Amino acid sequence: MQYVKVEVIKNSKVAAQIFELQVRVELGPVKPGQFVLLYPKGCFLPRPFSIGDYVDNVLTIFYRVVGKGTRELTKLQPTASIYLLGPLGNGFDIPTHHINVIAGGIGIAPFFSLKRVADDVTLVWGVKTKDEFFGLERFKGWDIHLYTEDGSQGMQGIATDCLNTISKDTILACGPVGMLNQLIDFAISNNRYVQVLVEQRMGCGIGACRGCAIRRRAGGYFHLCEDGPVFDACTIVL
Repeated sequence: MQYVKVEVIKNSKVAAQIFELQVRVELGPVKPGQFVLLYPKGCFLPRPFSIGDYVDNVLTIFYRVVGKGTRELTKLQPTASIYLLGPLGNGFDIPTHHINVIAGGIGIAPFFSLKRVADDVTLVWGVKTKDEFFGLERFKGWDIHLYTEDGSQGMQGIATDCLNTISKDTILACGPVGMLNQLIDFAISNNRYVQVLVEQRMGCGIGACRGCAIRRRAGGYFHLCEDGPVFDACTIVL
């Protein structure tokens, strides 16, 4: 983990309200599911982002424009600089056998780096409309199933519609809270191993402020930055 000023290489729109940001930085080993904190100009708190990919000292982040912090990020041009803290968090426990990936919306972001370490993968990705898909060519070789709520591409529905037919192998998932809650219920009801990556605002990113607590099913709390952001779905309450 390091706090460092990094140079922007690329910052371009890749889908509806979705941007791809690339910066040059030496991070050392990075696992799929880990995250970094970025410090947008004029924002009191940093913003956490899943690591999309990391190759040859180029870090890729995909972000959706939703508020002040991400609007500031869209202003970054090549050669501009921004402060970064990372890599943070635990990352996914990646099986050596077939993996099921379920992503909702921008929740696809952490799985771009998974493509570099896992080939036998079934990807289920759901969005509201086809304009929200991006980077599909980077998952070439995976078994891909697409869902759109409006039926504009792939199957009409949501990503978790696949749960009745998906194989019994490990599930890795990231997406909105509603989707993750469905997966938590599914994991508990069916005794399935599901790893969920939980995304939410946080303060320090290193466990000092205790501001990113989520409920532990057995009682007490986990802290997202220290204990996560990836959890066994059966152990948390969202």
